[in-house]
Amino acid sequence: WRAEISAQLEELERDGMIVRSTSPYKFPCVFVPKKNGKVRMCVDYRSLNKVSKVDSYPLPRPDDVQEHLLGAKIFSTLDLRSGYWQMKVRPSDRHRTAFCPGPGFPLFEWTRMPFGLCNAPASFQRLMDLVLGRFEFVRIYLDDVLVFSRSMEEHIRHLELVFNALREAGLTLAGDKCSIGMDSVTYLGHRFSASGMSPDKSKVDVIVSWPTPRTATDLRSFLGLAGYYRHFIPHFADRSKALQQLHTTCTKDKDSVADLWAEEHMLAFEDIKKALADIPTLDYPDFARPFEMACDASQYAIGGVLEQDGRPLAFYSQTLTGSQLNWPVYEKEAYAILKCLERFRHLHYGYRLRVTVFSDHRPL
Repeated sequence: WRAEISAQLEELERDGMIVRSTSPYKFPCVFVPKKNGKVRMCVDYRSLNKVSKVDSYPLPRPDDVQEHLLGAKIFSTLDLRSGYWQMKVRPSDRHRTAFCPGPGFPLFEWTRMPFGLCNAPASFQRLMDLVLGRFEFVRIYLDDVLVFSRSMEEHIRHLELVFNALREAGLTLAGDKCSIGMDSVTYLGHRFSASGMSPDKSKVDVIVSWPTPRTATDLRSFLGLAGYYRHFIPHFADRSKALQQLHTTCTKDKDSVADLWAEEHMLAFEDIKKALADIPTLDYPDFARPFEMACDASQYAIGGVLEQDGRPLAFYSQTLTGSQLNWPVYEKEAYAILKCLERFRHLHYGYRLRVTVFSDHRPL
């Protein structure tokens, strides 16, 4: 791999991303094999991150995009080319990024923001918000940008404003990763169109075809990917309870779950995959109309759905733990209402709209 790493370093140095360094700092590198047989070089900045002051600039929630898209019919997704590397490191701080790939290699430092720094995402999000945050027809998550409009004519005007802002900031797009003027696009693992929001079909296909987990890592990966779409799945906490409990019994990632795999686990596994295969399209909220919220509690979990005119906007569920399992029914039902109001807060709070809550527990 030395020849490949040398070629990568030569290219980075030629492009001005790194320069030779005499810094007293030296962070090690790790090398991650890629599917194409090549190697990705990653600098291990864990010790630097431990002593760095945390930048608490907020990152947007990926599922918050939904609340802005009512009436949108034309969409574009934009991707910056090597986004982090378009952000310069202050010259007086560059020596702190110094790294050495290994014996026989010189010391380098970054002139552009490297991956692995704990504050890199917050710094980059702040930059993108400064450049494009003023546009109401744009959503930004790091280097992924969504532009949406009500018509093609309006969309062209919107794109012109966005392109001019990026040009003025000196930011470059990766043309081969952009989709322009589409009636539906995939953005942050979701498919957006005029009819609503649904999961990315390619991701759903991966989950639906997932083989029976054999290790704790397999099981955690399945639950993590399926859990990303839990806001599409009614009663996800109840459905995944048996699998979550199985995972908690494993102490190591390589622990086998095959010997503990029982019928209840297979039923839960197949039920989640079937729920994803039959997943509904979620509507965009209309803030001129009231909301309805139906909540429920079971022995082990709570959940609910936020709707308008009988069409779902989002689902929520949560497993009950510890002393919560011993609560009387009315407390579990009340807790379900409270947590659903909190979870859907970004969709109903501050709009002076009535939220009608439905519960099948008569005392409430």
